[in-house]
Amino acid sequence: SNSARDQGGAIHVNGGTLSVMQSTIHGNSVSSFGGGVFAAAATVVVSQSTFTDNSSDNFGGAFTDSGCDTTFEQSTVVGNRAGFVGGGIHNGSSGFLTLKNTIVVGNTGGETFQLHDLVTNTVTNLTAVSNLIGSPKIDDNNVLGILIHGVNGNILGADDGSGGRTILDASTIVSTVLTDLGGPTKVLPLLPGSLAIDVGSLSAMPS
Repeated sequence: SNSARDQGGAIHVNGGTLSVMQSTIHGNSVSSFGGGVFAAAATVVVSQSTFTDNSSDNFGGAFTDSGCDTTFEQSTVVGNRAGFVGGGIHNGSSGFLTLKNTIVVGNTGGETFQLHDLVTNTVTNLTAVSNLIGSPKIDDNNVLGILIHGVNGNILGADDGSGGRTILDASTIVSTVLTDLGGPTKVLPLLPGSLAIDVGSLSAMPS
């Protein structure tokens, strides 16, 4: 658990390459951007990692980037908080974001826009395959032309009973308790009957 006054509660990188592999980023906080990680003008790969219980007073409870080429694969972003938007992942101006076989649920952001789990300012630069995203809305204009429920194996939100989508209850997806399952770090295990079981894509696995 760490804290920072401005950006990146645990990790702050400007330029170069950042690899977060088989890691758990937990319990960090920041006053501005990226409670867990803030990255600018960098190449970022997050693989087989967990972000939980991180917080930002403004944007990106778990993660914020700006002008980066960022990839999340086989990772879990759950239970993070932002005061404004993007309780989970905040993809800032320019750059590219790729999500593959990743869970982003149960994060909270400011209630005004209800952008709790994932918010992107550049929807045209978003690639997503076989992800579970708790919030059905990813930007303040509700532009879902790139990330749509049921397309490319992505699950967005939950059925609201009237043909629309609503915020998914994370308590049905993963445990909120970091657990030692014999790997290099503690993780958040999937719960019995979780929507995330057996829905990943082999083609989206790291080479």
